[in-house]
Amino acid sequence: IAETGTLLLTLQITADDLFWREESGRMMSTVDVYIGEKTTAGNIHFQESRINAKFLPEQMAAIRNQGLPFRRQWKIGTDTLLIRALVRDPRTGKLGTVDIPKSAFKGDKIGKGAF
Repeated sequence: IAETGTLLLTLQITADDLFWREESGRMMSTVDVYIGEKTTAGNIHFQESRINAKFLPEQMAAIRNQGLPFRRQWKIGTDTLLIRALVRDPRTGKLGTVDIPKSAFKGDKIGKGAF
């Protein structure tokens, strides 16, 4: 947690699991990221983001090696029990998920993972 009540989520999305296309000399991919925050009352608050990734061919080796980064920071509710991140490639329908329980909401390394 970056500051009290703030969660910093960092995902490294496996590039080889995504559909890449070449367009205008760049490698391009689209990724949808959905984040659900489940509360003690059973409510779920959603956030969604779309990554429109564009890289030069010489940058792709690093992306394939390190993954496609995604970072999101937000203030979580005091009644949050669980964070679920879902990554979806809209071209192929492939999904990846990670659940982060409240017990992991400490330190600066929470939410780091790979899909």
